Amino acid sequence: MTNYGSLPGGSPAINSASSNHASSEDILGNSRTIGGAPDIGAFESMVETRETFYVAKTGDCGGMGCLPGIQDAVDAAPSQEESIVLIAADASPYGAVTLNEDKTIFLQGGWDLDFNDPAPSSTSEIGGALEVSDGAVQVENIVIVGLSS
Repeated sequence: MTNYGSLPGGSPAINSASSNHASSEDILGNSRTIGGAPDIGAFESMVETRETFYVAKTGDCGGMGCLPGIQDAVDAAPSQEESIVLIAADASPYGAVTLNEDKTIFLQGGWDLDFNDPAPSSTSEIGGALEVSDGAVQVENIVIVGLSS
């Protein structure tokens, strides 16, 4: 959870509640259904939809479409929109990442290979740099490490 109990991007609770059992407003008085379905919990996410990309070096993302690198997901994300990139924990760093167009990317590392659970003590590593010349990147459970030559 983030500020005031709001759900982090990529949370499985977003758009996952039954509208049969949800009130018409969340605890703050916001409309209860923003997106395809209400969110689980007291707060409704304010983002209608965010495309989610899954990244694992193995190419296996538990049956979901999978990209081998973080840069692949950043490049695939639509311009002028928010996207979520869920990254599997791996023993070696992923390559450097550059964002140079109007996108908002939420990078969330440390996920298991089935993308069921982010392990709180696990991280994913970006080797080299995370460079943002346009757009915005929010990072969670990511370590940026220098690569020696």
